[in-house]
Amino acid sequence: MELRRSDIKFAKAASESFLDVTYKDGTLEIPPLRVYDFSSSLFRNLVVYEQCFPDVGKYITNYVGFMECTIAAAADARLLDSKESLLNRFGTDEAVVGLFNWHDNHLHYASNGSYFF
Repeated sequence: MELRRSDIKFAKAASESFLDVTYKDGTLEIPPLRVYDFSSSLFRNLVVYEQCFPDVGKYITNYVGFMECTIAAAADARLLDSKESLLNRFGTDEAVVGLFNWHDNHLHYASNGSYFF
């Protein structure tokens, strides 16, 4: 909600890959992501894989970090759901917040290799 208060608009991006997040003209375009009950273990395992192998790109790690910053509260999950950028098949909006906020800042980001920078 902090991003929205700073006049950043949200829109559903027309992309096949949920990684194709873009920002242009004050609008953050986020491709649709469907989250299910297995999404938590899937993201955790992919992040652990990327963290264990330094030569592997950190695409999922960076995406999880981005989503952690974007979805900090249930209202954020509802906002993305209303824009069709997040399709919640997981449970409550609070559960979606927990999906991206589980790592307690133990992720190692490589800003020089991130596609978000």
